[in-house]
Amino acid sequence: RARGQRELRRGLERARAGPRPRARGGLARAAARKGFRGLQLNAVVASNAAAVHLYEDLGFTRVGTVPGGFANFMGGYEDIHIYYRDCVDTRRPC
Repeated sequence: RARGQRELRRGLERARAGPRPRARGGLARAAARKGFRGLQLNAVVASNAAAVHLYEDLGFTRVGTVPGGFANFMGGYEDIHIYYRDCVDTRRPC
């Protein structure tokens, strides 16, 4: 299980660096092969437009917002978004 989590972490780090069009969806497929039902990103700062665009472009859906959930370096608070992406086709019966 730990090896699978390391592979997923490396995949997410590659996605942060910039996805290649052919690689899109590869992380979700790898997670599904390891038995994961979905991927969740818990803290995407709302003002980080590049990260928001990247995760939405990779197929993640914003499922919630935590108001003031991030303390920035200036002593203020910013909202954070929670994102989720299915790794399996949830439309099919089990």
